[in-house]
Amino acid sequence: MQAMNLGYRVAPAIDNWLDNNPEKEWGFHFEPKISDDAWHPSGDCTPSVYDLWLKATGQSVRKPISVSLKKTFGVGHYYHQWIQWILTDELKWCKAENVERRGGRNWGDLEEVEYEEPGPDNGWGLFPKSDEPTTAYRPAPYHWATGSADVAPLELPDDTLVLFDIKSMASSDIRANRPPARFVDKWESQLAVYLDWFPECEYGLILGVGKDSPHQFAEYKFHKNPELVETIYNKWKFVSEAIDLSEDVVPEDDDYFELPLKGPIE
Repeated sequence: MQAMNLGYRVAPAIDNWLDNNPEKEWGFHFEPKISDDAWHPSGDCTPSVYDLWLKATGQSVRKPISVSLKKTFGVGHYYHQWIQWILTDELKWCKAENVERRGGRNWGDLEEVEYEEPGPDNGWGLFPKSDEPTTAYRPAPYHWATGSADVAPLELPDDTLVLFDIKSMASSDIRANRPPARFVDKWESQLAVYLDWFPECEYGLILGVGKDSPHQFAEYKFHKNPELVETIYNKWKFVSEAIDLSEDVVPEDDDYFELPLKGPIE
């Protein structure tokens, strides 16, 4: 009832299904992410151009992943698959091909390679040559962006198509009824890029999932923001062009790339 009073669109349906199907069998399978040489909406929108340059040139310092953080990642993967399964197999609000749907964009010189279906280790399969179905374009390192949306699109009961993203969160953040300030810019930027790749989605909808008891849900909505997307693309291109000149050319000026953020839909 609380979720419905807050105007939530997805959380009440999931709760209702769980209430009526407490012992439904399902399976969880973990697959590690495969690294590539692309920019990603999930983590590369808000860092400075200098930090992006350090990443692209292999000079960033990688801190060891703690056991605690590994647990956090595992819990997040679990919740993603569980909710995606409910939405796909049980509620029928999306098709299997809409789950972990990959998108992308490229710029600069392109190398012709043999076409393969796009996958975690083959993002350039997103860019086939239309006149030669057996050939694809492979962008130069960090001259492209790719990522997989959790669900794109999710079809709500009123036929609205939305970009749906799942975030596992601390319950203290869930109870605030607004996206955490430390994450909101990153989330808005990520959703804006995915909304550009999947334009049939009307807006972005994040489902926050409380990791600790009572595992409450929260929902946060974000508009499309073409100006923000263009700024992010220009930022990535700025770094890739610096790399083209020389790895010794260090970009440090962020003045050109102030992100025109709008914040969540109230």
